[in-house]
Amino acid sequence: MSERILQGPFLTRAQAARLARIPAGLVAFRPDLLRVEGRWLQEAYFGFQFDRTGVRPELGAVVQELKREYSDIEIADWLVRPNRALGFSSPLKGLGSSGIDRVL
Repeated sequence: MSERILQGPFLTRAQAARLARIPAGLVAFRPDLLRVEGRWLQEAYFGFQFDRTGVRPELGAVVQELKREYSDIEIADWLVRPNRALGFSSPLKGLGSSGIDRVL
């Protein structure tokens, strides 16, 4: 098995809450957000999930669909890896040009 690719920047709970425009206590309950958790550290959220308007809706839809079968780390890794089916572009980049259906 290859090593996971975790692409930053990473955001704290407070930073993610501010960008998602919700209280910090609710961020962990958002089914459309990916996070990294540690044993002794507060969780961190992937910065690529947000844009100027908040949570990227197309990415949130993909995340919710994939969370049915995969962990947050597995999804985050898959999102940033080159994908042959997308012309060796990453699914994250493909969302902007190809759309949700093609990426999934």
